[in-house]
Amino acid sequence: MKRPLFYLLPEHSEDGRNRKHQSHKVYFTDTGLCAFLSGWTTKEALIDGAMSDLMFENFVIIEILKSYRNRGVEPLLSYFRSRGSKEISLLIEDKGKLHPIEIKITASPRLSMVENFEYSQETNEEKVL
Repeated sequence: MKRPLFYLLPEHSEDGRNRKHQSHKVYFTDTGLCAFLSGWTTKEALIDGAMSDLMFENFVIIEILKSYRNRGVEPLLSYFRSRGSKEISLLIEDKGKLHPIEIKITASPRLSMVENFEYSQETNEEKVL
């Protein structure tokens, strides 16, 4: 069985655009390989490095994807970005509802980190929790 090295996370769209023609974010399916190729070979480099937040986001999204696929389910995952550059890291669509997830590497999360959830609720009031 072939295992791709990358996962393309599509941008969320309500207007019915074909997912193949949308913007995508690219994630490594093997975060260990990503770290090695990037030269981040120590725990300190991964935790304190300039790209630690992106590496953590990559890890979380791939683990969520794997948890679905290990159960034989292909999840409806996407990310949200508004015209004003407001962004939500991950949207999981399940039974017609969107579940927003903001991925941050911090020991002290703040309410302001999820302020974009309110924005997406205004644009998609019936679907976002």
